Amino acid sequence: MTRIEILTLTVGLVVASATALPFLWRVVRRSARVVVGGEQFLTEWNGTPTQPGIPRRLAAVEEQLDRMGHELFPNSGTSLRDAVDRLEARLDHLTPTTPTARTAPIPLPRAGDVSARGEPALGEDDARCR
Repeated sequence: MTRIEILTLTVGLVVASATALPFLWRVVRRSARVVVGGEQFLTEWNGTPTQPGIPRRLAAVEEQLDRMGHELFPNSGTSLRDAVDRLEARLDHLTPTTPTARTAPIPLPRAGDVSARGEPALGEDDARCR
């Protein structure tokens, strides 16, 4: 091999290395991010001495949901639903039970109606103008 061939080969290897180096750096950097992200995930999953991990927190959330569910359905008389049912029964006992009084819609005034003060009530045309 001549000196020129060796020099050409050496320059080619240097240029190829310089070209490949940024791409290799990107691969290493992204791999490091994945490793750090995985480490953070595992730390979050398993927990730390000051903060419990996800399985323990999930169990606590399930317990809270069970307690709330216990309050939403009638059971032994101590739930919130039982208290509301008792209050509704007392209220029904104290007030007249007229189904139309609770469910009847309030009639809207029509054009030409007169209010309690003697003023003309708003009709459909007047209400749209406001």
